[in-house]
Amino acid sequence: MPEQWTIESFPFKRQPGISARQIRGFASLDFVARAENLVFIGGTGVGKTGLATGLLLKALQNGTPRALPQSAGLVRRDVRLAR
Repeated sequence: MPEQWTIESFPFKRQPGISARQIRGFASLDFVARAENLVFIGGTGVGKTGLATGLLLKALQNGTPRALPQSAGLVRRDVRLAR
């Protein structure tokens, strides 16, 4: 994993545009059980990778059995399908 963040160690105070409450809600992993996706959008250095890594780590710790694809691969696949 590219970052070593957990949801508990993420510096929410340094990123006031990110809702700690909302992210902690995602950390319940209810979206996984519903087969829903999360997409983090934002500029460089705002914490997208750190948040995604923290959620992935939480999912792995809870025994979620699937690997999560990288979004770039999904976008490329979808663009090819749209042609």
